[in-house]
Amino acid sequence: MRKLHIGTGRDDLGTTIEGNGTTARICISPPNRHGEREDPSRAPSPFSQVWTLERSASAIEPIEDRYLKGGRVRIYEMGGTRTVYHLDPWEASLGPKDVSRVLEAMRSIRGCPPSQAGGFPTLRQHALELARRSLALTVPRKDKPLAQPTNVDQLAEVAVRYTVGFGALEHLLLDDRVEDIYVDAPCASVPVHVTLGGIAGSSTTIRAETNLMLSDLELQALITRLRYYSRRPFSEAFPVLETDVPGFDSRATLVGHPLSPHGPALALRRHSRKAWTLLRLVQNGTLTAQAAGLISFLVDGRCSMLVCGPRGAGKSSLLSAVMFELPPSQRVLAIEDTLELPVRKMQELGYRAQSLLIEGGLDKGVDQAAEEALRVSLRLGESALVMGEVRGREAATLYESMRTGKAGSAVLGTIHGDSARSVYERVVHDMGIAPEAFGATDVILSLALTRPLGSHRQVRRLSEVAALARERGPGQFDQMLDALEGGKVVGGFDVVERVAASWGIETEEAWDNIWLRGEMRRLQVEAQGNSPNDLVGPAAVCACNEFLWGRLEQARSEPDAFLEQFRERLRGMA
Repeated sequence: MRKLHIGTGRDDLGTTIEGNGTTARICISPPNRHGEREDPSRAPSPFSQVWTLERSASAIEPIEDRYLKGGRVRIYEMGGTRTVYHLDPWEASLGPKDVSRVLEAMRSIRGCPPSQAGGFPTLRQHALELARRSLALTVPRKDKPLAQPTNVDQLAEVAVRYTVGFGALEHLLLDDRVEDIYVDAPCASVPVHVTLGGIAGSSTTIRAETNLMLSDLELQALITRLRYYSRRPFSEAFPVLETDVPGFDSRATLVGHPLSPHGPALALRRHSRKAWTLLRLVQNGTLTAQAAGLISFLVDGRCSMLVCGPRGAGKSSLLSAVMFELPPSQRVLAIEDTLELPVRKMQELGYRAQSLLIEGGLDKGVDQAAEEALRVSLRLGESALVMGEVRGREAATLYESMRTGKAGSAVLGTIHGDSARSVYERVVHDMGIAPEAFGATDVILSLALTRPLGSHRQVRRLSEVAALARERGPGQFDQMLDALEGGKVVGGFDVVERVAASWGIETEEAWDNIWLRGEMRRLQVEAQGNSPNDLVGPAAVCACNEFLWGRLEQARSEPDAFLEQFRERLRGMA
């Protein structure tokens, strides 16, 4: 292989791979229009040190072919477990003149640093202005006045992307299907890999190799930018750097020598750009409408709840969805080490929500910062407390506060574990929390990643809603999902009885309320299928919950009439 000179001459490498019984030829590019292969050594300087492979038109048909803002994306299944994510960046199609103009703009950016240090938005805007000035002098004016500014803006974005931006990886970060990006060591020998969501089913995730490969110089440039934006060290003395990627709603984790003996490695985790709700999770098959109704009831009943599951199972997504089931009158405090929870969206909807961002530094680790943030939150008044992740020493403070009633009306959070029992074992034995203190936890929601028929595709699903059975002893749970399969349930489950008692209703009425909430969510998801409006987003969820809270007496005495009025409301929203 050879390095791609983006936007310059290219040559056919003749590399072959096998897939579905068909040999698919991989090349950097086809021959030029004269049938000759250009010599890359004579090409102008490239935009970046990125290797790119381009599949020939006669190769295997893609299972997905899309055009994004920055180029074209094709996804290929190569047979077995191999999937290829193929990116054609827009800038790779530029002619020699445009390439020269962009390179001149890049030289202008590098030769004129800002007068004072600034964050990502400031630096990027400064670079964009410099690039536009340079390109305005070199890009010829068209007959149509509007053509030239558009061309200048597009070329300026390319210049900024490969100077102060994140290079070709920006195209991956802007693709809503991409959930994770991995640059493994040694980067010059291993293609960039991604995790994709929403392929062949909205709750399905697959791992795919891309046609991008970063050189050592390119990765070092990315590391330099991350160090600059984060203001954190990264060296042999500090071989791990975790920071948000500014402007791209992502979290970066860098690992270097000696922890990574073959060179630095980079992992990027993209946050969801749309706010998750229980209805969206019902829509993509992660949970059922009745399970959503049960969770809504438990949150409304101010139960303390932990969400567990393996990495990539969707813990943060489910926690975010659960937060929209809180009443808008409830004050919410969110403690997190990366801004994933939908605090801003909640504020837009009228919630009184406050985010506390914890960051470790040279003087203290993340665990110590989390414990400090938790202690501060307990002095901010009565609130629903949301922990982005329960991980270490702050757990003792959290459970002490829950037992003494200082933690507010409800406690929600995520924790690593495969099941309710594994969470109990971790909290009690690994974190040193007394079994009696763990009893402050009411419910544990477990997410699982399943592989249908052993395939390489993974499907997210809610595997259990486990209610702590305190009367049976420490670490004992009742499985509530099994009870929902038969329809309405009467009796059993201490947590339902406690909520019913706090509401002044009978246990049977509490189960009727759960069933009614499930029916409402089923109707909302069905209505979404025939509507161009968003009936499963946060605003719709809040509106429908308010509809229920405003008609609780009717919902209790005349459920059928209530549901008919709710259908009418949905038709109006649609």
